Amino acid sequence: MGYKKKYSKLLFFFTGSLYLLLALLTAETASRLFSGRDTSVLSYDTLTGWRFNTSKREINSHGFRDFEPGFPEEGQRILILGDSYTVGLHIPLKDAFPKRISAYGEETEVITAAVPGWATDQHYIYLKNEGVKHQPGYVIICLSPNDIRESYSKKFHWGENYLENGFRVSLFDRMMWYFSKKSVFFQVIQGVVGTEFGEFSHISSLVPFTFPIEMGRICRDIHLFREKIPSGSNISSAYGYFDSLLYRAHTLCREQGIKLILTVMPTKMEFFPPISNDAGYIPGKVSRHVAEFSERNGILFIDLFDVFFNYEDPISLFLEDGYHLNEKGHIFVAEALKEVLFNEL
Repeated sequence: MGYKKKYSKLLFFFTGSLYLLLALLTAETASRLFSGRDTSVLSYDTLTGWRFNTSKREINSHGFRDFEPGFPEEGQRILILGDSYTVGLHIPLKDAFPKRISAYGEETEVITAAVPGWATDQHYIYLKNEGVKHQPGYVIICLSPNDIRESYSKKFHWGENYLENGFRVSLFDRMMWYFSKKSVFFQVIQGVVGTEFGEFSHISSLVPFTFPIEMGRICRDIHLFREKIPSGSNISSAYGYFDSLLYRAHTLCREQGIKLILTVMPTKMEFFPPISNDAGYIPGKVSRHVAEFSERNGILFIDLFDVFFNYEDPISLFLEDGYHLNEKGHIFVAEALKEVLFNEL
């Protein structure tokens, strides 16, 4: 009798598990067919915090919007690091400026390692742990002014240990992010209960993106363009931390025999008031800062701001209803980079 009772319990457990699995598979299938939803765009990454979900179209096995890396039998490999300005999600992959650069030389392979929301600290972390393994001859870091704010925010709130230890989140958050990238049914549930695991909006609850400045305010990108930044202020410290990250990347590249190239993506806000017409702000301040840093350290700098500023209508290079570059802007950047880069090659 004891044997039969034990067998009945096992059978009940097995049958119940089978029915539960069947119910979940049915719910997942129905969600994929009829809900109009999809798995998350992003995936949690222990090293850099987040990358693209590798199951998405145009996303390679490394979590980037790019083709799988190959290696040219002859010629050079160029690694481009960046953020949403570099990714260009709103235009076809082939039209984003990194792919346009690769089209200029048959014996040149361009690898893009760019993710929306990444800052200079994440570029350095990726380059140190993975990027150098691709053995590039050149590394181009496409910086953005907001990199200064976002990088220093992590240092201000966390210290610098994350540069070595990576981005650690709770086991619960990690599980939720995993389900969001794998299951459409989970996404349907999220829509009902109002959670946002696996979305950009949820990253801000895990990772700090700003820090306090004077008079109880928090740092916004416009503050980085002030003509006068008090010595010892958090904004001044943010510029200093930004420089230290660039120097670490420079040292790493030099040790690996890689040529580092820096450039700063112009932002739409620099061509609009108050930055464009207020004596208290300096358009191109971040670009000028990086240019001076590059000159002091013997790094090649490509001045995109100057190219944009001297163009007859720089606003036409940005999306009309957004702050990213449009297709024309990506062509413009590709041409400017190509002119310097292939003289180097």
